[in-house]
Amino acid sequence: MANPAHLALLDQGVEAWNAARRQAGDLPDLEGADLSGRALAGIELYAADLRGANLYGCNLEGADLSESWLEGADLRNARLGQARLGGAQMARCRFDGTVFVTHDGEMGDATQLAALLRGADSWRRFARENAPFMPDLPLDAQLAKLQRTQRALAQDKADTGLDADDPFDSRRFDDTHLARLRAGVDDWNAWRSDNPGTVPQLDGADLTGAALEGANLSAAYLRGARLTGANLRAADLGGANLSEAWLCWADLSDISAVCAGFVRADLTGADLRRANLYGASFAEANLTGAQLYGASLDDAHLEEADFFEGNALHLARLYEDAEAWNKWRSRCPTLAPDLRGANLIGYRMLSEDLTGANLARAHLSRLNSYQALLAGADLTLARLVDAKLFAARLDGTNFALATLARADLSMAGAAGASFIGANLERADLGSARIAGARLARVMLQEANLSNADLSGADLNGACLSGVSLRGTNLTDADLTDATLTYAQMVETVVDGARLAGANVYGVAAWGLDLSKVRDQTNLHITPEGRAGLTVDNLELAQFVYLMVHNEKIRGIIDTIGRKAVLILGRFYGERKALLDALKVRLREFDLVPIVFDWDKPTTRDLTETVALLASMSRFVVADVTDAKSIPQELSEIVPRLPSVPVQPILLRGDPGYAMFEHWTSYRTMLPVYQYGDQADLLDNVQQAILAPVEAWEASATKQTSLEAELKAKDDEIERLKAMLQMQGGTG
Repeated sequence: MANPAHLALLDQGVEAWNAARRQAGDLPDLEGADLSGRALAGIELYAADLRGANLYGCNLEGADLSESWLEGADLRNARLGQARLGGAQMARCRFDGTVFVTHDGEMGDATQLAALLRGADSWRRFARENAPFMPDLPLDAQLAKLQRTQRALAQDKADTGLDADDPFDSRRFDDTHLARLRAGVDDWNAWRSDNPGTVPQLDGADLTGAALEGANLSAAYLRGARLTGANLRAADLGGANLSEAWLCWADLSDISAVCAGFVRADLTGADLRRANLYGASFAEANLTGAQLYGASLDDAHLEEADFFEGNALHLARLYEDAEAWNKWRSRCPTLAPDLRGANLIGYRMLSEDLTGANLARAHLSRLNSYQALLAGADLTLARLVDAKLFAARLDGTNFALATLARADLSMAGAAGASFIGANLERADLGSARIAGARLARVMLQEANLSNADLSGADLNGACLSGVSLRGTNLTDADLTDATLTYAQMVETVVDGARLAGANVYGVAAWGLDLSKVRDQTNLHITPEGRAGLTVDNLELAQFVYLMVHNEKIRGIIDTIGRKAVLILGRFYGERKALLDALKVRLREFDLVPIVFDWDKPTTRDLTETVALLASMSRFVVADVTDAKSIPQELSEIVPRLPSVPVQPILLRGDPGYAMFEHWTSYRTMLPVYQYGDQADLLDNVQQAILAPVEAWEASATKQTSLEAELKAKDDEIERLKAMLQMQGGTG
């Protein structure tokens, strides 16, 4: 019932009401109120609850009734000229004698909306009576839509075997079936299990507000049933017939309604989130304001369903043709088209300019367009499954919570667009320009982002599992806590990117320059949802994971430390032949030689690579004959790797290089072995190379043991000193 405080405020007049409502935090509650004959012109009743209200003869000209609940309200003889009714819920309203047009002013939304509510005959009469006040109104286009609706309805009724002349309310329900259902869901489901061949007969049953969560209503007859406000969460409605049922504001979340019939059903404001509606029929159903986020609508019949919440005249103009639409937009450049909830499934968009249009909750699945003009449009909660938006202009467009699964947005320009919470699974965004876009918590599983520009984009918490990021520009992008499992990051640009806390399990990272990444700390390298290892480098992540989880890799690393020998020298002419032969000879001693060809200028990157390989090797063999690049490599190895011995070899008679004496002061530099020729070196590998290395290793082990022993003694002496000091202090 109506809020007494709100009724008392209304008694003070429209001016006092409007002033107070602008400061109020709640919504107007006037449900069932008797406001007949009131002068309420210009009143602000945005989102007001006026269900069942008596507005007979009210003056509501210029009133703001947008988003209001007017279900079952009595609007007979009311004046609604210039009233704003966008998004209003008007099921079962009474309009006899209502005045919708103010002839001395511009028509409001209510004019077209009311005419459409009455059907084709009402529309024709309305058009005939008001033609002087509706310049360029595309009647033929709108009538064609109404006729398609009628044909679709007739076909659906024929397919279901219904008698078009027999109202559903005349069909009687089975009293025993209704009694069982009202007794409770558990008893009902048990009865259904015991009687699988019995089809529930519940046509026209009054189940308003009923608690039917989880009920088995598969194949049930519920034609014309009253289920307004009922709780049907997770119910089984597979194959059920709910034609012309009242399901306003019903909770239908998580239901299974495969191939169910909702012909002409009223689902105004119903909650259908995550519902399985595969193959369901919604011919001429009213889905205005219904919540369909996450619902499965594959193969569902929606072409003639009514989701529309916006301005009927705007929709009619869009249906006319692209040229007329664009001319109208040129004449009204500041007007934003109101197409909320429009059913444009399969629509072929040619050159229509929808820049800045309000398409919230619109149905645009299978939209076919090229270079669509949708910049700055509002597509919040819109459905664009399998939509083709190739090279579309989407700069600044709002796709928050929209469903764009499998949509084609390749080559699109969407700089600064908002995709927060949107579903873009398996969407194609190849080469799209999405710089600065907001993609927080977006679902992008298996999407294609190859060569896309995502510089400066916000991907905080986004799911990019299995996504292709080949050549993608992620400069300054924020991927904090993003899921990148199994993503392909090949030649991806990550300068200035934030990757902290991201899950990179299974990532293929190749050709990345991580030197300029802003933050790559705490990268998770275990499957999502499992506690495990974290590292602070993306390329290191793959290596660490292999080390921890692959016994063969661990064995290889252990083998490298015990058997690898790095051979440094000049690989050309006879020098190459000698060192290749030395490599073969070392294999006979169960060693793994690693060779480098220094017949090119040495770069810093190459030198660092040599130092890395040396650190992993058991020892190094350095042929200092005719040395040119060897000094640079030794300067990276000898001073920095105190646990890797270096055995230099020199062709007898070669002067070597002048600075070599500098390295002999280091413990790891072994005495130079001078050989006469290749045969001399190969015959004496054991005493020339292996014996000195083994002697050095034994000495190093002994020295390490002595150092450990000395350290232990030093620690003991320090402990005794501390005890003596304590005793002296207490004495």
